[in-house]
Amino acid sequence: MAEISRRRLLGTGGAALAMSVLPAADRAARAQEPVCGFEPPRFGADPQVAVSLGQLIASLHECKSTSKSFSRARCSRIRRFGGMTRLDGFVADPATRDVVLWGQKEADAPPLYLDDFVIAMRAAMGRYIGKPGEPGYNLAPGISIDPDPEVYRRLRAIDVDAPDFDRRIEEICASPQKVRVDGMPRHTRVSYVLVDADYRMKQVGQGTMKLPIDSPFPSHTEISRTYSKIARKRGETLGPTNTRFWFAPGRFDYQVTPAADAGFLETAQVVLQDEDEKLTHDGLAASGAVNPMTRAFTCAWTERMEDTYRAEPIWRDMHNIFRHFALARIIVRHGVLEAVRFPVREHLDAYVVQPVKLWDTLPGRSLVYREDGYVSWACGGVSLGFDDANSQRGVAGSAAAGEKVMARRPARGAVSWDVG
Repeated sequence: MAEISRRRLLGTGGAALAMSVLPAADRAARAQEPVCGFEPPRFGADPQVAVSLGQLIASLHECKSTSKSFSRARCSRIRRFGGMTRLDGFVADPATRDVVLWGQKEADAPPLYLDDFVIAMRAAMGRYIGKPGEPGYNLAPGISIDPDPEVYRRLRAIDVDAPDFDRRIEEICASPQKVRVDGMPRHTRVSYVLVDADYRMKQVGQGTMKLPIDSPFPSHTEISRTYSKIARKRGETLGPTNTRFWFAPGRFDYQVTPAADAGFLETAQVVLQDEDEKLTHDGLAASGAVNPMTRAFTCAWTERMEDTYRAEPIWRDMHNIFRHFALARIIVRHGVLEAVRFPVREHLDAYVVQPVKLWDTLPGRSLVYREDGYVSWACGGVSLGFDDANSQRGVAGSAAAGEKVMARRPARGAVSWDVG
């Protein structure tokens, strides 16, 4: 099982005010357990479509020139990875100083975007690390929606029996929450997709939004109410806890040839993670503990992640971004760019990513149940920090897939082509 990254950034984000039914020591022990233990699906080496990374970028440079040989529709197809919908693997091509990427071309699936992969490659190469002392220095790529810790203090000070309890809760919870981005550019499609997915995840957790899947599971709010009722029947007095939720890389296995001239992702698991936080004088800090309500919710979602990807484009977009960052790390880790003498400065460094405006803040959301005096609001994050989580396995399918991809290349300068 790959180690889940716990970025310093996400140590400041919370997610829901919940009730704990386990002693603190037991909750701390639960936090050290593997994340749910679900085995992710495995992918075989079955390339359907391939694209030349070098030719993609070179062609887009021509799109921005005065040349009339490239139509707007063709330029759009190039930017969208030649119609690829899932990135699986790579092949090194030293003869053309190129890296060929291959994957799937599925009906009714959202397209991939070259901009996203370029950002992933730059992050893997350390282009966004910054300088010591600067905000975001040396942080793994990711986003966070951070509430002001003062919101927690103000909520705890409200009398549940006050006549204006509901109004005051809604007013305080609607306070702006800061949208943070680390380890990558802020105003890009990558950041926008991850923030949107995270915010929607919090709405699903609260029960204000339902996932359109065939295997539904209760929201975190519903699970919390059930646990709260059980605790009251036991005569227990429960205090509130703050919990953060975030999407993170789970198990990412890959295959690569001994020469690292071909490889592919064998597993690509995204998990929903959780951890209790404690409210200190300086704000919120990770406690190292979890409670059974939050873990039940995150495990239920993690188990149904494949159904989630098929439900709405936003979740598939999020998964694709995780795959981009994973494969980019593999390519950089194994020195593929250096081996083929890929023109990094002319292509990856010079490429201009299209800006996508990202919100500075997002409003918090709340739900109030007078039965329990229960309150929840949305905040948290997404971590793309793989640390050393990618684990290398076999090499059986990598070489054959690479040979198939290159054998079907119609011409040396082809931008994209069908393989299978």
